[in-house]
Amino acid sequence: MDGAVLTAILIITVIAVAEGISLFSECIFRNKKASYYAFIPVISNDDTLRERISQTLEETNADIILINCNADSVHTEYCEKFCLNNENAIFLSPEELENYFSELFAMNNKK
Repeated sequence: MDGAVLTAILIITVIAVAEGISLFSECIFRNKKASYYAFIPVISNDDTLRERISQTLEETNADIILINCNADSVHTEYCEKFCLNNENAIFLSPEELENYFSELFAMNNKK
């Protein structure tokens, strides 16, 4: 009876180790770049916009989504130029935000 118990424990241990290795390798090799997003609202008369964007760039490698919340022309122009120079940034209105993510997640679900 001890032999059967030891054999069962050995088999369960081997299966658990194989599953752990499989799960660990899937997490590492499947998505080398995880998608993180930093949402920055852009409002008119915001004196700290440039500092907030700079701080976000320094502290993380997340994609930056600038949300136009009644931004004035100066901030709008700055954000558009920033997005042209930075491929990981996008400038959207709140209405466009929903469409952006619905298309993004729809593409990910098809894969």
